[in-house]
Amino acid sequence: MEGCGDTLLRLDTEGCGDILLRLDTKGCGGTLLRLETEGCGDTLVRQDTEGCGDILLRLDTKDCGGTLLRLETEGCGGTLLRLDTEGCGDTLLRLDTEGCGDTLVRLDTEGCGDTLLRLDTEGCGDTLLRLDTVGCGDTLLRLDTVGCGDTLLRLDTEGCGDTLLRLDTKGSGGTLLRLDTKGCGGTLLRLEIEGCGDTLVRLDTVGCGDILLRLDTKDCGGTLLRLEREGCGGTLLRLDTEGCGDTLARLDTEGCGDILLRLDTEGCGDTLLRLDTKGSGGTLLRLETEGCGDTLLRLDTKGCGDTLVRLDTKGCGGILLRLDTKGCGGTLLRLDTKGCGGTLLRLETEGCGDTLLRLDTKGCGDTLVRLDTKGCGGILLRLDTKGCGGTLLRLDTKGCGGTLLRLDTKGCGDTLLRLDTKGCGGTLLRLDTKGCGDTLLRLDTKGCGDTLLRLDTKGCGGTLLRLDTEGCGDTLLRLDTMGCGDTLVRLDTEGCGDTLLLLDTEGCGGTLLQLDTEGCGDTLVRLDTEGCGDNLLLLDTEGCGDTLLRLHTDGSGDILLRLDTVGGGDTLHRLDTEGCGGTLLRMDTESCGNILLRLDTVGLGDTLVRRAFVI
Repeated sequence: MEGCGDTLLRLDTEGCGDILLRLDTKGCGGTLLRLETEGCGDTLVRQDTEGCGDILLRLDTKDCGGTLLRLETEGCGGTLLRLDTEGCGDTLLRLDTEGCGDTLVRLDTEGCGDTLLRLDTEGCGDTLLRLDTVGCGDTLLRLDTVGCGDTLLRLDTEGCGDTLLRLDTKGSGGTLLRLDTKGCGGTLLRLEIEGCGDTLVRLDTVGCGDILLRLDTKDCGGTLLRLEREGCGGTLLRLDTEGCGDTLARLDTEGCGDILLRLDTEGCGDTLLRLDTKGSGGTLLRLETEGCGDTLLRLDTKGCGDTLVRLDTKGCGGILLRLDTKGCGGTLLRLDTKGCGGTLLRLETEGCGDTLLRLDTKGCGDTLVRLDTKGCGGILLRLDTKGCGGTLLRLDTKGCGGTLLRLDTKGCGDTLLRLDTKGCGGTLLRLDTKGCGDTLLRLDTKGCGDTLLRLDTKGCGGTLLRLDTEGCGDTLLRLDTMGCGDTLVRLDTEGCGDTLLLLDTEGCGGTLLQLDTEGCGDTLVRLDTEGCGDNLLLLDTEGCGDTLLRLHTDGSGDILLRLDTVGGGDTLHRLDTEGCGGTLLRMDTESCGNILLRLDTVGLGDTLVRRAFVI
């Protein structure tokens, strides 16, 4: 339909069985209808009228059984209602009126058992109450009055044993107390008085053996002491005198063999020395003088044999040299002078044998050359001149054997030619001239047997022909003439046994037939006549035993019947006539044994009966 926006119809008859219809008229908003008939069982309707926001309705008839309704009017805020009638069983209501904040209520009546209430009035602060009566059993209350700070209380009475109290009055600082009576047995106390810093003590008396003390007096001066007992043998001392300078020493005496010393004198400069006496035997020295310049030296004397030197003189310019004398034998040199661009040279003399050179001059783009002389045999050259487009040449002479040439001249689109001379034997040619459409031809002559031709001329529609002569044996033909709809035929003659036919003529509706003669054995027929709605019948004759019948006539409501005959399973029947509400009957004769009946009459709300018993 010319100039009217999008019309999208998607049918996925295997797996989950999606049916998706999207209509987007010219500036009028969108209408989206999605039906998923197998597996997840979603029904999603979204309507977006002109400038009025969106209306979203989602029904999930399987698994958790959620119903979600969202109404958003023009700038007035949102109304969201979610009902989850099976499984977790939450009820969530959110109201956001104009500029008044939000009101959120969440009730979880099954399994988890938490209740959450949050009220946020206009500039008045918020109130949050959360009760979790089943499982961990925590109670959380948070009150934030106008400009007064917050009060937070959390009690965890089951299993975890946490008690957390935090009081933050107006500008007076915070008090936090946490007791963990089970598990690791931690006690944490933090006091922050007005502008004076904080005092933090943590004792872990069970199993872990941590003792952590941190005193942060006024300004910057912090003292941190950490002792870790019981096999780990770690000692950490950090002294931060007033100003910036800190001293950090870490000794790991048992099993790990780490010694780390960091000195940060006032200003910026730090000195870091790390000795690893066991394992790989690494030595790391880092000196950072005042300003930007740092010197980093890493020696790895065992196993890997790395030598890494990085010199960063004051300003911006970086110099990095890496020598790897064992294994792959790589040498990497990078020079970055002050704002002048980068030069990168990488030589790998063993293994893959790469040579990579990149030059980036001032604002002129980059030049990249990559030579791979061993094993893979790749040659890559990329030239990008000043805003003129890109030239890329890639030759892969060994292994996959790909040749790729791409030329992008000023604003003219791209020309791409790819030859794959080994392995699969693919030839791909793509021409895109000044936004006029594309021409793509792909021939796969060895092993895979693909032939793909696609012509898309100046927005007139697409012609796609794909033949797969080996492997699964697909034959796919799609013709889309100017706004006349789709004609799609797919035959899968080997192994899978699918036959799919879809005819969509000028907005008159769709006819879809799908037969799966092997494997799961699905038979799906869908007829959509002019504006009359859906007629869908699905039979699964092997393994699953599902029968699904859905009739949707002229928007007058749904009739859905689903029978699962193999292994008992579910029997689901739903009637929705003329917008009068829903009648839903669900019987699950195995495992949990649920019987669920839901009646929703016009504007009268829900009547829900649920019985759970074990057979």
